[in-house]
Amino acid sequence: MLDPLQTMGLAIIEAVPNLIFLLILAIVIRYTLKLLKMYFIGIQHGTILLGGFDPDWAMPTFRMLRLVTIAFALVIAYPYLPGSHSEAFKGISILLGVIFSGSSPW
Repeated sequence: MLDPLQTMGLAIIEAVPNLIFLLILAIVIRYTLKLLKMYFIGIQHGTILLGGFDPDWAMPTFRMLRLVTIAFALVIAYPYLPGSHSEAFKGISILLGVIFSGSSPW
């Protein structure tokens, strides 16, 4: 009777290191995005000067870098998500990839 509870408890305990890694990754990405935003706001306001870089390009460039940074973080985080090695999780990942690829205008 207690075997399912023991199995569930053991699975939770085994997932803790991965969850800690995901938490640290989320914190690092959050502050990286804040730092990038401050940098590009500085460029937009003229506080930071880059030769050949128009200040009007600052926020669109930030948005593109934010997207790339979040995508990179998701790629790093994927193997650490609980259940990411299950067939159902892989199927959902493939489905999302097809949806995003199919919605591309090219």
